[in-house]
Amino acid sequence: MAAYRSEVASKKEIILNYIVKYIDLIPIVTSQNPNDWNYKTISIVSSQSISGTGFLCELSGSWADLTGGQSGTMGNKITSSEQICKNKLRLECVKSGGNAILATDIDYSEVGGTKAMLMVCMSGTAVDLDSNSDIFKDNKVLIENLKVKSSEFHKLSKIKFPE
Repeated sequence: MAAYRSEVASKKEIILNYIVKYIDLIPIVTSQNPNDWNYKTISIVSSQSISGTGFLCELSGSWADLTGGQSGTMGNKITSSEQICKNKLRLECVKSGGNAILATDIDYSEVGGTKAMLMVCMSGTAVDLDSNSDIFKDNKVLIENLKVKSSEFHKLSKIKFPE
């Protein structure tokens, strides 16, 4: 049993590394119906990222507010949170059988009573874009492999081992 558990864990790790390596190939667009895209709609996908801003970020933001400048620290937090959301959104798209995301919306909010938490939310429509589309060019095999690997990972994740 231990050998089989180890084998499954190893396969999952290899697949996850592949997915992480190529997940940025999944296009995310805000357009609801891009010109010349032939696709099948799959479902809505969404992601969230909540980050603590911390005392120093609050202090630099207050200083920037006082002087009329910009807070690089807060900007970096927002950029990082957006990237986390994009990667989660792409992963949800691939898990649902899609290879592109349309009509993407992004929202920002402060959460918590002390305003020390930043929430970034994204949602969009996962679609299965025709793999002959010009958008994929040299990457269509990689995109198709992402879908296959995601399906394999999902199946392996369903395996339950006795404690």
